[in-house]
Amino acid sequence: TLLRSYPGTSIPRTYVIGPDGKVAWHAHIAALTKEILDAQVTRCSFGDGKVVPAAARIAAKAMLDLRFGDAIREADKVFTDRYAGDDAKAYCAKVKKEVARYYAFQKNVVEVLIRDLDWAAAYHRVERMLVVYKGTDHLAEVESKKAELDANPRVKYIVAAQKELDGIVEHIDREDIKGLEKLVAKLEEFQSTYPDSAPAKKAGEWIEECKRRIARRRGK
Repeated sequence: TLLRSYPGTSIPRTYVIGPDGKVAWHAHIAALTKEILDAQVTRCSFGDGKVVPAAARIAAKAMLDLRFGDAIREADKVFTDRYAGDDAKAYCAKVKKEVARYYAFQKNVVEVLIRDLDWAAAYHRVERMLVVYKGTDHLAEVESKKAELDANPRVKYIVAAQKELDGIVEHIDREDIKGLEKLVAKLEEFQSTYPDSAPAKKAGEWIEECKRRIARRRGK
């Protein structure tokens, strides 16, 4: 039920849910540290129209949308706007500070993924960072990290494996008992093709999920 109702598939997973009932942020990597949660709650606060000065709203909206290059550019406009109040300028200083803090968080997540040899997750996160940090001083470092991953043949191998795994379980919610049993067989074959890899471990988790679904449907 949770997998169908909430974004993300990895378990355990942490969700930040706003007073409007919407999921503001979610992640499964080191998600329960105070530093990470503080950074995410602060970023979500950029959508609170009650506390964002009028002159800083465009920068705040870009920050909320993870368009950090736009956020910094709009913040810089406020700094040079003689009509902008001190509150707006102070808020835009906060915007720039949070871009740097959020980058430090993302960079750490990538390093954890690489350390755990979860190459596919690391690669896809770096690809996303190329978009998020476009137009910032951090982009060159992100590009360097992607080049480093591209030069690693193991990364290409694991990224392809993860893509194959995603295709296998893409329509799991539509499967009946026979379909789930076939999925288990495919996932076991996948594990034997990519032994001792992060995608193989994830395939094991999907096998257990398939078995749970089969048991529920049989009333056991």
